[in-house]
Amino acid sequence: MKTGLKLFLIFFIAVLATLAAVAGVWYYTTGTLGFPAFGEGSRFYDGTTLNGIDLSGKDVSQAREILDSAASDYKLKVKFKDASVDIKASDINMKVNSSFDLQSVKDSQNKTSMKNTTAAQLAFKEEGLFQYDKDALKKKLTGIVSMDTSEMRAPVNAVLAYDKDAERFVLQDGDAGTTLVPDEVIKAAEAAIQSGSSELDVEKAGLYKEAAVSSGSENAEKLLSEANAYLNVKIVYSFRDDKTETIDRDVIIPLVYIDENGAVQIDTDQVQELVNGYVKSHNPDKDKISFKTTAGKTIELSSSAGGDSIDANKLFEDIKACLADKSSGNRDVPYTTASGNTGDNLGGNYVEVDLDNQKLYLYKGGKEILSSSIVSGDVSKSHMTPTGVFKIFSMVRNTTLKGPGYASKVSYWMPFTGGVGLHDATWRSSFGGSIYNYNGSHGCVNMPFEKAKELYSNVSIGYYVVVYGGYTYVEGQTKESANYTSSDDSSKDSGETEKKETKKETQKATKATKATEATKATKATEATKATKATEATKATAATKATEATKATEATKATEATKATEATKATEATKATEAKKAAEGTE
Repeated sequence: MKTGLKLFLIFFIAVLATLAAVAGVWYYTTGTLGFPAFGEGSRFYDGTTLNGIDLSGKDVSQAREILDSAASDYKLKVKFKDASVDIKASDINMKVNSSFDLQSVKDSQNKTSMKNTTAAQLAFKEEGLFQYDKDALKKKLTGIVSMDTSEMRAPVNAVLAYDKDAERFVLQDGDAGTTLVPDEVIKAAEAAIQSGSSELDVEKAGLYKEAAVSSGSENAEKLLSEANAYLNVKIVYSFRDDKTETIDRDVIIPLVYIDENGAVQIDTDQVQELVNGYVKSHNPDKDKISFKTTAGKTIELSSSAGGDSIDANKLFEDIKACLADKSSGNRDVPYTTASGNTGDNLGGNYVEVDLDNQKLYLYKGGKEILSSSIVSGDVSKSHMTPTGVFKIFSMVRNTTLKGPGYASKVSYWMPFTGGVGLHDATWRSSFGGSIYNYNGSHGCVNMPFEKAKELYSNVSIGYYVVVYGGYTYVEGQTKESANYTSSDDSSKDSGETEKKETKKETQKATKATKATEATKATKATEATKATKATEATKATAATKATEATKATEATKATEATKATEATKATEATKATEAKKAAEGTE
């Protein structure tokens, strides 16, 4: 009896221990010792969402009905900067994916009691919940102008602007643009549909291409620090005429820019303009040598006198180096000795650049072996190609010429003064004519690829380059041809006066139809091309020759001077004489 009771107690205690162990495991797994409430195992817990759709208290069947309804009523608004589009379920044949297992979602929820389920666990996100016609979605999106790549505007980098009050550079943001990658927008729309989102803001989603540099860029402060460091540079160049030129803050401000890659650079085009201005103001007097052009005219070219002239190439490189190092101080201007006797037409070995006719010729041993149409420096932007006698000082294959707003890859580069040289220009489809007046280069001589290739193979370092002619002013000209400060105010004033006089005389010459006006215009550099004025004078004189010999208006008719002695009062009305005078000014 006692033995049986003892065994029973042992068995009972074992059962209790087993139950306790099971309870412990249950509690560890579910967080409770209770059982699911009535219906809790078949219905979604309160607060349950699936891709944003509320399924609280619904069983699987009811939940599917809700999902079906949500799919049929779905609408996504895609917002662009300049437009928006609504995409309805019917547009893309949207519905719940028939293969989606909703019961498995509920089963996974049942593994944790409602009491111990967190808010995050109640929000289910499932890929592939909905199915739709992806081609229809793509067609809907690409059908609006915002997704038309030909209509998109590229973002523009911020530019440096000088704040006079703060006395430092600041960044001025450019156009943010509207450039998108259509496939990325479509991908984002697909994700929005699957998540049940009602709106996709393309800009907020960061899908627009951003400028490399903006006031909010991570490197903005670094760029400004580097740019502002240039403002502390002060370089004083001493010339042999006992005058100086100072490159300081005022001169440097327009030279500094940020390139397309977001790097601070110095505008070498403007450095070249500085050098051109210095050479013009400070070079010693020059001798004149005669040069016979391909067109048959004999013109005078300046050649170094007294044995010395400014070495424009070395000065150009010296300024660049000082600015790159942000080095201040006093500098002696580099000079070069005279080239000696240039002989008849430079010994017959030279490259001739006729800016008037936009032609280039290569001579060897006095014989023309190459001719090419060209495009020289843009007159409207005051990027005129420097004139004079130069020498090729370098020859480089496959390089990139850089400046504000451009980075041009060239295959044949033959610089002859500072940053100006001869090179191929494959981005141009035409050459010659009057292109250079309003669509010219930054100062270089642009050539067709094959012509530049042939020239490169027939010249060498030290080869003469003769540049002459060309307009220096056109209507609408927007910028001074040189930007520099001078310690010699009279020199600066004379340069301004010369430009104004050139403009005045050029405008006068283009309207000249009378001989007296043509005579006055012969002193203007651009009026040398006003042959129409002379021809018009001939026509007038020819039709009224008899009357002109008796009239007091004889001063306005060049050809009438041959008819009577009355033409002596005009003193310069012979058309042939006016033409010769015009040719003598080149």
